[in-house]
Amino acid sequence: MQQGWAGLLIALALTALLARQAAQAERGSRLRQTYSLAAGGFGLIIALNILFLLGVAGELLSSTLSFAAVALLIGAAVAFVLAMLNGEFGAKIRQAQAYTAEERERIARQRRERERAAGQDDNGAN
Repeated sequence: MQQGWAGLLIALALTALLARQAAQAERGSRLRQTYSLAAGGFGLIIALNILFLLGVAGELLSSTLSFAAVALLIGAAVAFVLAMLNGEFGAKIRQAQAYTAEERERIARQRRERERAAGQDDNGAN
């Protein structure tokens, strides 16, 4: 029983995260559609879990909710692929590449400073 509530809390957190991402995504974009469909699918999974935990889930109701949740999640996966094909991740990829380049430069700068400091220590010891 405790695992059921823990799973429910995880699903709630994931749904909230997906809904937030959908709200932040550009209107009319496939990315927004992806997040919205995924949030809806997980919302139905939450409803199904609540029904099971309360012991009121009938076979027809649980089957219908399960089918709808899976359909929404499949729709989210298709929208995700379409968003990738439309190049909607281009800005995110460029942002990640810029961050990576900055981090590499920062690490290289720190390494040079450590080497320079180590070289000065060696000169001072002689």
